[in-house]
Amino acid sequence: MAYVVLALLLVFPTIAFASGYLGPVITFACSLKDVFVNVGNALAAVMFVYGGAKYAYTADDPGGRKQGMAICVAAVMAFLIIAAAEGIIGGVSGGKLPSGAIC
Repeated sequence: MAYVVLALLLVFPTIAFASGYLGPVITFACSLKDVFVNVGNALAAVMFVYGGAKYAYTADDPGGRKQGMAICVAAVMAFLIIAAAEGIIGGVSGGKLPSGAIC
């Protein structure tokens, strides 16, 4: 446990002082984040609607209803993963770009 604390104490100042060098990387990651969040949310929404339609229109087939429910659950998980990734990238970048804009 002591080694983990020591390693974290050594790493955090390095990351804080390296923010000047990582400016272009952070800017690129934030621009990619916006694209992936928009595309991912659109795909997850389409997936959710498709799963709901499959669930509703296969009322006679229990296997089809099960597939529709699985698709809807996967879409909700996609929304949660996208939200978590957006928060992680925002947290790692410090929430602000080197130019002062918010990531």
